[in-house]
Amino acid sequence: HAMAEIFVVGADNEQFEAFVNYMEKLTSWGFNSQLDASLHNLLMQVLWKASGLDVEWKNSIIPDDVLTRMKETLSAIAVIVQKLQPPSEPSPSSDSDAVGFLQSEHISMILKGVSDHLKDSGVRQALATSLSPNKEVQAIRCLNIMIELSGHHVKEFTPGFLALLTKGLEVEDEQARIHSVQGFTYFVDALASADPSQLKRIVEPIVVALLPFLEASESPNMNMHDAVIRLMERLVIKYQDQIQTKLRGFPLLPSTPDLNKVNEVIQKSKGKMDESNHLRAIIESLGHDAISVKYSALGELKTFLVLQQEWINRLINSGEESDKTLMNDLLHALFKCSKADLRSKRSLDFSLRCLECLGEVGAIDPRKCTLSIAMEQTLLMAMKSKMSLPASLITSKLSKVLSSTTDLDALDSTAYAIQQILKYYGQPNKTSKGSDDTQESNRNATQSGLWDELSEDVQGVIRPLLKSKYHLTTKMPEKLPVPIIGLFGLTYERWLLLWMRHLITCVPKDHEFRHLFEACSGMLKYDLSTMLFLLPYLILVVVTCGTTDAVRSVKEELKAAVRLGTDVTDVSQDVELRGKSPSRSHLPAKREGDLSFFTLSMQTIFSLLDQFSNWLILTKQFVNKKNSVTELSKTMQSLSIPATTKSIDRVSKLLESVPQISLAHAAYNCGAHARALKPYEMHLRD
Repeated sequence: HAMAEIFVVGADNEQFEAFVNYMEKLTSWGFNSQLDASLHNLLMQVLWKASGLDVEWKNSIIPDDVLTRMKETLSAIAVIVQKLQPPSEPSPSSDSDAVGFLQSEHISMILKGVSDHLKDSGVRQALATSLSPNKEVQAIRCLNIMIELSGHHVKEFTPGFLALLTKGLEVEDEQARIHSVQGFTYFVDALASADPSQLKRIVEPIVVALLPFLEASESPNMNMHDAVIRLMERLVIKYQDQIQTKLRGFPLLPSTPDLNKVNEVIQKSKGKMDESNHLRAIIESLGHDAISVKYSALGELKTFLVLQQEWINRLINSGEESDKTLMNDLLHALFKCSKADLRSKRSLDFSLRCLECLGEVGAIDPRKCTLSIAMEQTLLMAMKSKMSLPASLITSKLSKVLSSTTDLDALDSTAYAIQQILKYYGQPNKTSKGSDDTQESNRNATQSGLWDELSEDVQGVIRPLLKSKYHLTTKMPEKLPVPIIGLFGLTYERWLLLWMRHLITCVPKDHEFRHLFEACSGMLKYDLSTMLFLLPYLILVVVTCGTTDAVRSVKEELKAAVRLGTDVTDVSQDVELRGKSPSRSHLPAKREGDLSFFTLSMQTIFSLLDQFSNWLILTKQFVNKKNSVTELSKTMQSLSIPATTKSIDRVSKLLESVPQISLAHAAYNCGAHARALKPYEMHLRD
């Protein structure tokens, strides 16, 4: 704090020398070491002081003198750091200007500091001295200064800036929300200058975040409404060439005089859309990564279905192939997003709105539907190389969460997961793994096979994490007593999370995917989709490479889940145990009348067994294929899960451990009558 004060206030050479001598005498520690150890906190403190509420920001715009003083201060810190650090140590930056100095891990750490200030008031504020009553206002001011100072680096931190500014719109303080709107203005301008192509990625989430304020036009305080109107005009009118392809999918905006110019541009872009094209545009928005965009699209879809009920009925009964395809696309989109995988405050509302849309569509003859919702992955194909699973995980799951979430905890946990995956799997050779040289490590990661398997878009999103320094603040959980599924009070997501964390401890420490699973352990609770993606791989690694006890624990969990299904009688007669406080004993599935828990858990078990059965068939064909011994040996070595007779035997015994008659009863009890036939027939044959 003392360092920040003298840098912000300013001092001549003599005063600064006196300060350095005083600090060294007081702490018995060299000033160079002090500065190096506290550099991130020092930068946060400097920004925090510069964004103080004692200076008026007219119309929430950063005063020129504040910005000029910050540039001079940061440039001075950069020069001093370079002079004081010994030549043998890497300099934080090769540039002396503020933009060059504020890069890489400095921006990441400052964003983390702002994130801490915007979280719930119970979170410990480690980076501030005396927080003002309007700490949210000061935090957003700090963020806005950061955006202005980041220069071309802003494109590398798009997810962080977007999440924090969106979070700023959710706080209670009116001034903080207005500052957030102005922050979006700085952000959009900076991104348009640094990388205009990224505007297409962020425009829809921004518009959806602003929509509630556009609708609240009768608010007693019009400052917020006016600020939002100015931002919308900037986005849609000034940058319409950059976002032209996204204007067609914009949600319906209120028809108010303030938005006339904006609506004219949007309408011109959409053109004269008939019902079919309008529905296609909505379906496209339902496929967006951001849950806020999909939530808004569902609202527009519900309105469309109510107003166009006769047209929808004609579409359902039409014999035209194009109409059938359109209806199938609609149903596929609704079924796919009926469960909000990403944790958010509106997850329940999201699912309910999706079900309301399905209700508006009404009953459809199944013979007219050709839905094909395929399995998400084929275990053997995704394990064909050592980099295939890390690359697939980052591309299909983690990068999407990083780009779309506004949950700050989910953002941090996902960033940590990607950082660790790049650290452990981004090395071109084993000799560089032990290197402590950050620059060498970054270069290795970008030259590795993993980096080459990622698309340029994904590389652009995760590149800042090559230099980030996130670390875990909690320890990995110990092994849990199994079966876990019977513990009282578990939700479906909680059961999956506890089971997966237990399984991670069962993965051999020398297995190449141990680091992958551990890296994701913290973010799993925020994204159900990632849990379901990793679970079959995790179980397969434990079964094929784990100890006998680890394999036994998997069998016990599967059998306990199926046993729970066979014990269900009448789930609607629920509340025998409601209000009681039983011990950690295993309870029947009718506890608390939670039919959804039973149905979802059984669907997961069925999916796992199907995937393992398919893996077994493909692996047997692979092993029995008449290849040369050399070719077969090379191919098997490239597989992360060994395609050997031992692996086949272990997976076969895992499938055999679950009685077919129990599977039949469980499937029947959860309404999957067609699925119940196959295990029942196999039981009769046995």
